[in-house]
Amino acid sequence: MAEVEELIPEVEKKLESSQKKWSSIVISIKQRLFEEVQKMPEVEAESISHIQILTDEITSYSLRIAKHMSKYRKMEKEKFEFYCMGYKIKTNAAEKNKLIGADLSSHQHHINIFEIHVEFLRETKKNLDNIRWAVKNKIELYNQLGIN
Repeated sequence: MAEVEELIPEVEKKLESSQKKWSSIVISIKQRLFEEVQKMPEVEAESISHIQILTDEITSYSLRIAKHMSKYRKMEKEKFEFYCMGYKIKTNAAEKNKLIGADLSSHQHHINIFEIHVEFLRETKKNLDNIRWAVKNKIELYNQLGIN
């Protein structure tokens, strides 16, 4: 358990860095929407490329979460067995759940950090998809108006 507690600050720092990187990418692409229409296919291609990278990252982090959840469930079972059989003080179900939750809180926190990051990546992906649609709409509007 101490291992996980020691890793949390490092993981948080890495994920925060990733969030800053993706935020700056989205801001950069969004600002390019104001460029001339001839550059819009480049903006769209860049958006599509970043959407794919995000999809890969989301998958990677989701697999990590699944792996951690599997370990967490095994530890939860072991703790439950301990509090049922090996704990010297008689406890009811609610007390056992509180004790297990306290024992595994750092593991749950670790999982929560990754879940929050995956949600951020999904929202970033939606933002890039919206930018992509804005590009398509801008190109279509210029075509309908006959503006080059």
